Amino acid sequence: MARAIGLDIGADAVKAALLERKGDSLRVLRLLSIDWDDLAERDVEPGDEVGLALVIQRLFREAGWKSADICLGLSGRQSMLRFLHLPIVPSWRLKLIMKYEIEQVAEQAGEELSADYSLVSVPAPEEAENLVLIGMARNREINDRLEAYSKLGLPIHAVLPAGIAVFNAAAHLNELLLEPDETTLFLEVGHESTELVIGHFRDFVFTRTLPWGMGQVVAAIARKRHISEADAFQKLVRAGGALPEVRGPLDKLVQMIKDAFPYCKRQTKWPSMKPGQIVISGGGAVLAPLRALLHERLGLDVSRLDLDEVLDTELLDVEGRELLSARGDCFSVALGLAASRLAPKAFQLDLLPNEFKKKRTFRTQTMFLIIAGAVLLLYLGFGLVDSFLGLNKARLEHKELKRKRSSIVAVEDDNERQRGANLERWQLLESLSERSDLGYFNLRLMLICGDRLPDKIKLAALTMVKPEDGEEELSLSIEGESDNRDGKGFDRIEVFKKGLEEEEEVAAVEDREAVANAERSTVAFKLIVRPRRRE
Repeated sequence: MARAIGLDIGADAVKAALLERKGDSLRVLRLLSIDWDDLAERDVEPGDEVGLALVIQRLFREAGWKSADICLGLSGRQSMLRFLHLPIVPSWRLKLIMKYEIEQVAEQAGEELSADYSLVSVPAPEEAENLVLIGMARNREINDRLEAYSKLGLPIHAVLPAGIAVFNAAAHLNELLLEPDETTLFLEVGHESTELVIGHFRDFVFTRTLPWGMGQVVAAIARKRHISEADAFQKLVRAGGALPEVRGPLDKLVQMIKDAFPYCKRQTKWPSMKPGQIVISGGGAVLAPLRALLHERLGLDVSRLDLDEVLDTELLDVEGRELLSARGDCFSVALGLAASRLAPKAFQLDLLPNEFKKKRTFRTQTMFLIIAGAVLLLYLGFGLVDSFLGLNKARLEHKELKRKRSSIVAVEDDNERQRGANLERWQLLESLSERSDLGYFNLRLMLICGDRLPDKIKLAALTMVKPEDGEEELSLSIEGESDNRDGKGFDRIEVFKKGLEEEEEVAAVEDREAVANAERSTVAFKLIVRPRRRE
């Protein structure tokens, strides 16, 4: 079972969610939230990455969080998103185009960027082309944070923009919320900004960060009533947003949302785009006036992202249930980040810098090697006794194989030398035939030998005599070997002897010896050949 942690470091609080995938379902195991006021009491201020990492490490350890990939969220201010329309090209060419685009932006920015891209699916595109979303982040803004967690044994496995996480939370955790063929506008109303996301059922379409959020609403209340922003926030929550001071800031936010529609249509080239509903999450989801104003201005049904009703919380502890019930809207980013690591069809845009991607790959490969080594050691442990018992046998077999190999090599070398010797003997036979008065008989016998005697036959002796009684005689002692274990390596010898016997000039062929064994075939015979007497 795979596990993942979504870590959302927001402007008002730090939130984390631990999810587990079992089969095709995702289950919530733990939730964690700590406000910056509580962090300040622990001497951790915004920007203190090492101090924050130490607190989170301690909280994870106390809650028993381990063996899980961590996915970090980036706010709209920390990431840059661009949409590009390109001709439909092979994936390898698209990769080269994206590499060039990213290098151009990095050169203009004058600093290193981490980047990724992903194809976007538009339901009704005007032209046959690819819509590509490019995400980029400045390494200097996130490297310190990534390094702090890595040194504490909490390496970040992926970095995603918050808008992508919001979409994955809704599309892959809240299956009852979305309807097929329906376009939904998701709004994550945070403290400093609002993430606007458009999805068509479970297909991501568009995202944009609006620089307006709960912070502006709280600040307006604090200014009007001459109180601190902390007190203003408490009054806003208790009143459910029903305060006269919120009208102005909310009007501006709704206008920004409304103005984003034409921009989305131009970027995606989807002129008929029209959301069928609005789903709100984040701290601003508690504001009833915001939901009412959105319904009034946009004419759409507005609902809260109620993950509490649809999430599998069977394993969630009491504290986590209370958090989900009271502040479930605020965990959409953290839950979506974790879902991005576990859901097979989640939309991906990983902005982890290349330096940390290489470390992630190394850790993954190292873990694989450790598991493989453990399996191998287990296998060797089971076979240890058998290995000891068969050790001597293996050594003897190895020694015998080496001996046979040496023997085969020696035979091949000897055969090669013998071919040369045979050639010399045939040349000698030809020379003797030319110089002797044996005449036609020897020439004919030489041709018979040359045509029918196998290449590996060794001519151990070759003599030609002319007896005093005038009878011509040729005596040959022939030996040969073969690597064939079936004893059939010298079937051509029989053809050779038969051929001699059938010749009119040959009087006799005396066969002396032929031997075959299991490893190789050997043959040895002596031929005493005499021409036939002519009547």
